[in-house]
Amino acid sequence: MWALQTDAARQLFGFGSVAKPVEVATLASAARLETRPSVAVLPFKNQFGDAAHDFFSDGITEDVIAALGRFSNLLVISKSSSFRFKDSNVAPAEIGRLLNARYLLDGSIRRTGNRVRVGVQLTEATTGRLVWSDTYNAEIDGIFAMEDTIAKRVVGAAAVKLTRFEQERALAKPTSNLAAYEYVLRGRGALSHETRDSNDQASALFQRAIDLDPNYADAHAALGGSYYEAVVSGWSEFRAEDLERAEALAHKALALDPATTRAYQLLSFINLFRKRYDLALAQIDRALEFNPSDADNYTYRGSVLMWAGRAAEALPWLEGALRFDPANGVAATTLCRAYYFLGRYTEAVDPRPFATVAFHLLQGALCR
Repeated sequence: MWALQTDAARQLFGFGSVAKPVEVATLASAARLETRPSVAVLPFKNQFGDAAHDFFSDGITEDVIAALGRFSNLLVISKSSSFRFKDSNVAPAEIGRLLNARYLLDGSIRRTGNRVRVGVQLTEATTGRLVWSDTYNAEIDGIFAMEDTIAKRVVGAAAVKLTRFEQERALAKPTSNLAAYEYVLRGRGALSHETRDSNDQASALFQRAIDLDPNYADAHAALGGSYYEAVVSGWSEFRAEDLERAEALAHKALALDPATTRAYQLLSFINLFRKRYDLALAQIDRALEFNPSDADNYTYRGSVLMWAGRAAEALPWLEGALRFDPANGVAATTLCRAYYFLGRYTEAVDPRPFATVAFHLLQGALCR
C-alpha cells in the first residue's frame, strides 16, 4: 500500500522530496492549488445519544481540519463548506463535486466516562472507494495525540511521504485538561452568533478555560479575539484598552506556543485595524507558514493587500480562499471590492466559475 511513496508518486501528487519550510508567496498560485490533493472533512457523527454533546463532536472535527491544514501538501476544504453536509444523505460523489474535493473524511465519536472512541474513514469522492479506515480508543488526555495520528494517516493514505519538517510542524498538544478544552469549544460556538451577549458569554468561557489551564495557548488567543470583536463591533466602552488587552493575549498565546495560528491572525487583525498594513501582512504570513491550508488565512491576506492599496496582488489569495470554500461570503465580498477598486466592474458583478454560488448570494446585497 505504501509503495505509492515513490518519487514518481510524489511528483504525481505535487510533492517534492526535500523538506523545506512553506513558501508563502507561492501558496495561492493557481498551478500550486491544482496540484494539491483536496480533502473535505465532514462533521463527525455524535454517538453520545444526546444532541447537547454536538459541540464536542463538532469541535473534534474542527481540530482534525486544523491538524490536516498544517500539511502544506494538502488542500483542506474549510469547515464552513463541509459542515453544510452535517446529517445529510447526499452521495459522496455529489459532495465531492460540490466541494471540489478528491477525498472525503468522515467519522463518529462515542464517549464513555473518561474514554473516547473515534472511528474514521477516508474515501475517494468520485468513486466512493474506501481508501483507509481505522478506530481509535483513547483516554481524554490523549485525544490530541489521536487527532494528530488521524491527520498523519490521512496524509499517508493520500500518498504523501511526511517530511521531518512537516511532522514537527503538524504536532501540537493544546491542553490535557478536557474541561478547559470544552470551554474553548463552547466559546467558539458562542462567538459564531455574533451578538454582544454571545460575545460576552464567549469571553467568560475562554476565561474559565484559562483559569483551568493557564498554559492553554489557544484559550488566550480566543479570549483576545473576543476583546477584538467587542472593539470592532462597537460593544466596547474602552476601545483602546480592550485592543491592548487583545494584543497582549495574542502575544501571551505565542509565548506559550509559537505555532498558535489564531494568535497570528489576531495580531494581523489588530494591525489592519490600526492601518499598519506591513505588520498585518507579516503576521498573516506567519499564520500561513504554520497552516497553509486555512481558507481564512487566504481571505485575511487578500483583505490586508486590498486595504493596503494592492488590490491586484489580493486577487489570487481571494480566489484561492474561494477554492477552499466556494460559499465564503467574506472572500467573495472582498474579491468584489478588489475588482471594483481595479476598475474591473464586469468581473465584480459577473463571477468566475468557481465562485458562482458565493457571488450569486452576494450580488444583490453587496455589489450594487
